[in-house]
Amino acid sequence: MLFSSPIFLFAFLPLLLALHALLPKSTRNALLLVASLLFYWWGEPVASTLMVVSILLNYAFGLLVGRAQERNASTTWIVGWAVGLNLAILFVFKYADWVWNGLGSVLLGLGVIDTPLATIGSVPRRLLSASAAELGWLGTLADRHLLLHFPSDELCHRCSTPRWTCF
Repeated sequence: MLFSSPIFLFAFLPLLLALHALLPKSTRNALLLVASLLFYWWGEPVASTLMVVSILLNYAFGLLVGRAQERNASTTWIVGWAVGLNLAILFVFKYADWVWNGLGSVLLGLGVIDTPLATIGSVPRRLLSASAAELGWLGTLADRHLLLHFPSDELCHRCSTPRWTCF
């Protein structure tokens, strides 16, 4: 659903505004949270699932910080873990393609591999559904292609099978 789509303009937004006006002030933030997640889920379910997990983890870290402050204990380690986890999620889902492509360029330039690494594709979908075989870490360096995903059905130059099945 886009902001300019008819379903957003004539169904989602008017319904949300009406509910927002009718509900008591104490529940409006919860309504907006649920509506936002629904809006994002409509366009990208995997990313929305990640957002819900991130929200719940950050909420749990917030509760831990609150409990630690009540006991006058240090919250440094809790905040450190929360920031580290959020940065890890950001790295995996935003920068993994960039690192993967850079690694492929370096390995190709050094002559370690003779075929460019394929792109990971949509990182959230690929990482959430990747199997050990897709990761390509089987066999020796000479026997594997170190490739994750081939969008086409081109054939392997070594064994004439579809390239995505060859390691």
